[in-house]
Amino acid sequence: MTFMRYQRGTTLIELMVALGVLAIILSMAAPSFRNVLIDNRITTWSNELISGLNYARSEAVRRGDTVRVVPDDDDGYGAGWRVLNPEDDPLVVGDEELFVFNKALAATDAAIDEDLGGEVRFSRLGARLTGDFVLLVTPVGCEEGELRTRRIVVMPSGLSRVERIACD
Repeated sequence: MTFMRYQRGTTLIELMVALGVLAIILSMAAPSFRNVLIDNRITTWSNELISGLNYARSEAVRRGDTVRVVPDDDDGYGAGWRVLNPEDDPLVVGDEELFVFNKALAATDAAIDEDLGGEVRFSRLGARLTGDFVLLVTPVGCEEGELRTRRIVVMPSGLSRVERIACD
């Protein structure tokens, strides 16, 4: 009577084949994973800017005075932003400066078109006092037709919104 021996474990060849298949799958997934990370950074940055704009608008109404949102430096909103009173001073309560979160967006993640950007002024009623305000934030590597570009708009009423539009 002969007994069959059953194999336990895996052979070296089976392990090499499994690792080869895994490497192929990971090499295909890596570029799309990078796009997801970039899109998340842009979404976070856009939401923080909208939050800063809404904060400035609410402070203008609360204080009954004009409040401004300006780029943090000459590099535009991609380097961050500040909320100021009409005299170019940060907003303060008592002796303390109000904290306004601003975060830089890396140029390796996105390009910001600020043709219609610039300063935003909100009136004591919350309306936008300046001209059109539109920022286009396009992720690096965005291909034509992909819905990955963000358009940040401050409407004349002072309300802000973010839209996803197709890349050019």
